[in-house]
Amino acid sequence: MITNAVANIRTLSLVVFGEELADLIQAVKRSLVTSEIFAPSLGAEVVSSSQGKKDHCYRKTEHCTRQIMEYWTVNLGLAKVTVLTWLHNLYQESVFVNNDLNVSHFLRALELRSSQLSSGGRI
Repeated sequence: MITNAVANIRTLSLVVFGEELADLIQAVKRSLVTSEIFAPSLGAEVVSSSQGKKDHCYRKTEHCTRQIMEYWTVNLGLAKVTVLTWLHNLYQESVFVNNDLNVSHFLRALELRSSQLSSGGRI
């Protein structure tokens, strides 16, 4: 977890920046994009069920402070993908299991199934 005066946020497994930020990111004169610069459009984190529900609540709060538009939690132990979508200053939660098709605002062109993500299958 990264802690600073701006926000607390864990280092995510995957971040996706939207096209609207491409020019801004290219203009930054450094090789590292830090949490103070831009919030990603999509963030994903691989977690295990042994980390506990309390820890997952903290994660949601941390990412809420950044207003990450879409945040995925891929739980390998439960073979479950939770997609949190930022809407009206709150996260709306959708849970996908087994062969459910994940609905993503940012990755519409990909047909991702929960089983592919939770088992390390080919995408």
